Amino acid sequence: MGSYQGLYLTDNDIKGAIDDQSLVGLPVKIEHTGVPVGKVLSTWDNKGRLDMLLEVNENFFEGDVVSRFVRSHVVRDLSLGYTVGLQFSETSQSFTATKKTFQEVSIVRIGARDSCHIHGFSTDETTTKKQETKKRKLEF
Repeated sequence: MGSYQGLYLTDNDIKGAIDDQSLVGLPVKIEHTGVPVGKVLSTWDNKGRLDMLLEVNENFFEGDVVSRFVRSHVVRDLSLGYTVGLQFSETSQSFTATKKTFQEVSIVRIGARDSCHIHGFSTDETTTKKQETKKRKLEF
């Protein structure tokens, strides 16, 4: 990936996110924009790689649309949205990346990294007194 001044996520960043479960509870978005369509339920290490379980709420338009896109393989990847703190050095007149903070996980057509694919999905339909709730669980 090149040096990119420390702005890219490293294997250590991802391992830290698995260890401290900092991705759990984050919102799920579509292409890093708009309203959240769900949340991250769980993350784990799968042979040195990050896997996660997402829940997408199909009770509103955006969640229903992205679920249909996943089922029809229009969208196949995910991407982690994060911010990077920067510190400026007067001595070297350059910036150094400091802390990376995860903001959201997005369902995207083409992810920035290889192998960030959606591997499966299931539908969990439950009925409440007021409305039918449909949520889609996606495994990455």
